[in-house]
Amino acid sequence: MRQLVAAVFCVAAGAASAQGVDGSEARAQLFPPERTGLQISSRLDETERDIVRRLIPLFEEQMGQPMHYYATIAYSPADGLVSESLQSAVAYHDTDAADRAALSACEAAAQSGGCEVAARVVPRGYEPRPLTLSSPATAAFFDSYVPADAPKALAISPSTGKYAVADGPDATGTAIARCRAEAGAADCVVAISD
Repeated sequence: MRQLVAAVFCVAAGAASAQGVDGSEARAQLFPPERTGLQISSRLDETERDIVRRLIPLFEEQMGQPMHYYATIAYSPADGLVSESLQSAVAYHDTDAADRAALSACEAAAQSGGCEVAARVVPRGYEPRPLTLSSPATAAFFDSYVPADAPKALAISPSTGKYAVADGPDATGTAIARCRAEAGAADCVVAISD
C-alpha cells in the first residue's frame, strides 16, 4: 500500500455483505453523496500532484458531470503521467473495485506497462466501512429508497458500479433484475433491503 497526501489507500471492507443491511444500518454507514475528497499518491512529485489536481476538472468537463466517488486514476510511470496510459474508473462502490477497473484500463493502454494508482476520488472524511456505495447509488438510496414503502431493495453490481432500486412484493428480485439489465453483468447482489 502506498501512503497518500490526504490519507492512506485502504481497501474497503466490501460493498455489501452477502445479505445486505437494512435501511437504518445503511444510513449510519453511507457518506454524503455530494461531498468528495482527493487522495493523491505520495509517490508523485509536487509537479505531478499539481497535474492530477488540474486533471479532475478536465475529466468532469469531458464527462459532463462531477467525478463521483469512488474513482481511481491510474497511469504507467514508465509512460509518464500525461500519456495514453492515464485512465480513470468512476462511480464504483468501493476503492478496490475502482482501482481494479482503472488499473486494468491503464494496462490495456500503456506502452510500457507497470501501471499504478495516481489518485482516488473518495467521500470527504473517507474511512473504510462495511457498506460503501458510489455517490450516485448513495444519492438514489436517500432520494428513492428511503421514501419508498417496504418491501424495498437496492441491488449493486460490484464489478461495474451499477445499481437499481425497487419496491413492491418482489423488491429483491426486481432490484437484482434491473441491476443486471443496467450493468450487463451477473454479479448484482442486494446491498440494502427492508
